Amino acid sequence: MPRQLCSLTSGSDRSRSALAGDEVTIVDLKSKDRVQAEDVTETQLHIYALGYRELTGRDADFVEIYNLEERQKKPRSVDEDFIGDVREDVRGAASALRKNDFPTKTSKRSCSTCDYLGMCRAGQAVAGR
Repeated sequence: MPRQLCSLTSGSDRSRSALAGDEVTIVDLKSKDRVQAEDVTETQLHIYALGYRELTGRDADFVEIYNLEERQKKPRSVDEDFIGDVREDVRGAASALRKNDFPTKTSKRSCSTCDYLGMCRAGQAVAGR
């Protein structure tokens, strides 16, 4: 089967290497202004680690959230099992994009505050607009 390409345009805020050059940490800067669920951030960091691997052929050793207001870092080892799950999720999303397969996942709570409500008929129906 030929390799199919799907481009993900994003990036970590920073990647850091130890002086010896043998340890790589992918860093995502966070502020209280843009809070997201921790599981979303964890997935995001591992997508960056997967991208780093694809780009460089090397594995990142750590992923890290750096809280700007508190000036605190929260490093942890890259989870290889989780990277495998993330890889499958990315492949599934890429496949759906290629097929233009976007099933709606509506709920009154999420749809009523969604930025795309004005152009989403399914969301408008659920939100009562």
